Amino acid sequence: MQTGSLNYKHLALCTLTVLTIFGLFSNPSWWRLVIGPLHSDHAPGYPFADMNGRLGAAEGVGHGIDVNNEFNPYSNFGGLNNKPLYTLHVMAMLGLDRSDTKWMGIFFGALFTAWNLWLVRPQRWIELLICLLIVLSPPCLLLIERANDDIIIYAFICVVPLCIHARSALLRALSWVIISLLTPMKYYPAAAYALFLQRPRTRQQALTTLAVSAGFLALLLFIIWPELQVIRSRIPTPPENCAVGASLLFQSFELTADHAKTYGKVMFLLGVMGAITLIFKSTPRTWTSNPRNESYFLLGSSLMTFCYVLNTNWDYRLALLIPTLPHALELLRNTSSKEYLLAAFYLLTALLTLWPEYLYFANAIDFEQRRWVLEKGGYETYMLIKHSASWLLIFSSMALSARILQHGTRLVVLNTPMPKAVNADSLG
Repeated sequence: MQTGSLNYKHLALCTLTVLTIFGLFSNPSWWRLVIGPLHSDHAPGYPFADMNGRLGAAEGVGHGIDVNNEFNPYSNFGGLNNKPLYTLHVMAMLGLDRSDTKWMGIFFGALFTAWNLWLVRPQRWIELLICLLIVLSPPCLLLIERANDDIIIYAFICVVPLCIHARSALLRALSWVIISLLTPMKYYPAAAYALFLQRPRTRQQALTTLAVSAGFLALLLFIIWPELQVIRSRIPTPPENCAVGASLLFQSFELTADHAKTYGKVMFLLGVMGAITLIFKSTPRTWTSNPRNESYFLLGSSLMTFCYVLNTNWDYRLALLIPTLPHALELLRNTSSKEYLLAAFYLLTALLTLWPEYLYFANAIDFEQRRWVLEKGGYETYMLIKHSASWLLIFSSMALSARILQHGTRLVVLNTPMPKAVNADSLG
């Protein structure tokens, strides 16, 4: 990220982002143009329906209801709990209930927006266009409209790269604590432990941190295993529309769910093999990019890849692409870098993942009947573009992450000294 004075491009990004969000909440019918069928201003709890649902579940816990096994009259969504109890117990302990929906939705939506506008600082007009198309993309706006608890995770986990690069040992330790406290909420924050491989000060420090992290995850799994057995069959799996995941491309070819998952795993293993090859076989590069930009890229990339491969996700999880923008744009400015074309490809595939389906919905609205008129063949084409692009996005993300992790991983595995240019003591 750039730390210089505010420029006109950044000011334009801030202004257009804030005006867009205010405009959408001031005119709820506009949401239908932006996020398609995922919006309903008549849904229970609008605005911030997902936050309302979680607070309703927490309210049930606060009244002594076993929400995993008993009907919860405080939940607008009905049914049994399908997510970890950890968040619900924390909310109940804090005395939160459905009456807190609006202020929590506004607070975390504002925090999400503030993080994005602080992180993303375009320097050229083309960068401004890219940033607007990603920050104001339908999936990212969907996260604000629903205020899913992913927005809470986002608000706190964005602190981690700042703590990792702090001079204070206490703040560096705090980065590990934040990841560990967030992991029981939805499990995927555990992927952020990868940041400790980025630029470790010593091999011993990296090995110790990874060992402690592995021990914590093993203990957590032991503690939550009974709960997982109860809720695993209820974990919501989105339909093929308005979602991303490793198996969806193959489901587009009408493969069975099991075969699609198998092909997804094979594709991921190919990506891992490619990343390992880049780490250990490619020529090490000298570090010229901002270390915090690299950390934010690694944060967004690791979380997004973990979610993409492990399960099908509602599109709002694509908001995890936003922290990757500063590093990708920095590489895009350095045309002599080997990663220049890879960064350009990464951003292109991000846009092709974020937009096609919602552009189709926007053009398929029957305003008089307030419904969508979908042509099956046309819609399937848009979905094929989206799911193909999402795999290319993940592959390019893994490649860029491998370059970031190259020196740290070599230090841990091969005990290869870190180049002076990337020694942690020189980060300043």
